[in-house]
Amino acid sequence: MGMSLGTLQEDGLWNTTIELKINFLRPVIEGRLRAIGRVVEMKQTLFFSEADVIDDRGRLIARASSTCMPVPEGQGRE
Repeated sequence: MGMSLGTLQEDGLWNTTIELKINFLRPVIEGRLRAIGRVVEMKQTLFFSEADVIDDRGRLIARASSTCMPVPEGQGRE
């Protein structure tokens, strides 16, 4: 989800997660998984995104949503 937001953010900004919710819908023991992230909305101080995790048979495994805050690149890593 953060990567999908990063594709639309201004240069020199990144984001940090301030809220994350994941619903796990079915177990996975083996096989490939694919995550599809999408931007829901980007406001000045908060970003909202979602993601679905799909197995190799096209079944929905998990759905997640997050709220992120933009931060200048490199800030907060001290």
